[in-house]
Amino acid sequence: MADSSVTSVLSFRNYKIDIFEFKMAPKITMLLEPADLVDSKDVMYNYSLRQPTYLKKTNAYISGFNFELRFFSKDMTREERVQKPEDCLIELKTGIVGFFDIGGETRLGQDVELRLVQVNGSAILFPYLRAAVSLHLASAGFPAFLFPILNINSLAKNAGQEVSFHEIDI
Repeated sequence: MADSSVTSVLSFRNYKIDIFEFKMAPKITMLLEPADLVDSKDVMYNYSLRQPTYLKKTNAYISGFNFELRFFSKDMTREERVQKPEDCLIELKTGIVGFFDIGGETRLGQDVELRLVQVNGSAILFPYLRAAVSLHLASAGFPAFLFPILNINSLAKNAGQEVSFHEIDI
């Protein structure tokens, strides 16, 4: 295959899942018939971007996001879930961080690079976190969870006003 004239400025190097907290409500019924009690369709979740870090000496970025997931009893109404999220049957807090190189001699400017790292970086990392969460839930004996489609572009755009760069000399 011939070399392409199109090269990616952002190169994904590796990732680590650095947060993984799993809590199950201490109810004996959860052990007996969890598939009948847990609502795996109407869940509450939260997704938040982390502050990107630029590594000056290596011309690279570290970026990631956190994802929280709560499963509730099928008997709870949507209103009850919103009012008392702590009454969930299963709570999962996860986080993932990725290492990204910026290739080439020419930098794109911090605004462009930040957008690449936030949007493309999160999009690259999401399948790794999804696989880890799905595997853990299945291995723990709980029903399958269908991850929602996340609009990372919109989230990054909204967060872009609040997120600042952190630079370190590494």
